[in-house]
Amino acid sequence: KLKNNSKIPHASSSGINLGLNWQADTITVDATSSFDVTGKSQTYGGTYAGGSHGGRGAHSTSSATYGSLTQPYTMGLGGLYGSDKGDGGGAIRLKAQTLTLNGSILSHGVKHDTSGAGGSVWLEVSTLEGTGLIAANGGDTANSYSAGGGGRISVYAADTSNFDLTAVSAKGGLNTTYSTNATYAGGAGTVYLKNSTTNTADLVLSSQLQSIYATPVVNLTEFDDVTIRNAYVQVDGDANQNESWLFNKSKVTVKGSYSSQVGALNLTDTVLTLSAGLTVNNTPLVLDDSTLSVQPTAIDQITQWQSIELKNNSKVTHANSSDINLGLNW
Repeated sequence: KLKNNSKIPHASSSGINLGLNWQADTITVDATSSFDVTGKSQTYGGTYAGGSHGGRGAHSTSSATYGSLTQPYTMGLGGLYGSDKGDGGGAIRLKAQTLTLNGSILSHGVKHDTSGAGGSVWLEVSTLEGTGLIAANGGDTANSYSAGGGGRISVYAADTSNFDLTAVSAKGGLNTTYSTNATYAGGAGTVYLKNSTTNTADLVLSSQLQSIYATPVVNLTEFDDVTIRNAYVQVDGDANQNESWLFNKSKVTVKGSYSSQVGALNLTDTVLTLSAGLTVNNTPLVLDDSTLSVQPTAIDQITQWQSIELKNNSKVTHANSSDINLGLNW
């Protein structure tokens, strides 16, 4: 039980596969207290670059992303600018029957000239309740320096009815001097939410500002709700949509096939590029100030949507082709 401004960190470390790994029947954190491993990683990556983890740090020399999306237990890399260092977030794994969180569980990257990446938070509980905050965000920065990438969070719980899951975040850092410049922004981290009662798995890829540095995802085949907000996401494999997915202020590229059998595809201020096949089953399509680019198909390959709504300068196009017998056949 943590109360009256109590805090549990772990020591700083250069071992990114270490962390705080605790288990108890019940864990209670009051509104003034926290598990906080912000800035506990002293491993650095890149040159003049923000630290990477779930999302890439800003700068062309930043390290590749790493770590597990579903079972994260790796620290974030620190940012490096000469001898100046912004430490990355550490790693926390908590397992309990009941976690009552009115305070916070934090693993932020440190704000510096080049800031650190968020670390990891991995929770396994039966009941998650309270008014608290869970975050592993990349560190912000200023002037002409590079922000850190978002970290990784996974929450496994049977009952979250008394907890606001929008209070869970692994956002990339922002350059507050150039707050609309994607060059200095860190990439979005990953938030994985698994409900063991309904056996549903949701994925949130969200940041403060869409970075020019992509957050890679192996595939989108094993998730129910997917939310991508203020993020640049590259899906290396297939995407199978089983619920209504929401893409907002983002750039998303799917290298494999895209299949939508259930739910609507909603794009708002988003560019979605499908580099392989598209299969839908009476799916509603809504584009608001967005662009959808698909592969051209032959005359006997019809894409059957339930409804199509394009508004506010939206555009549907197909990729360039050297085959004059292909086109957009909807």
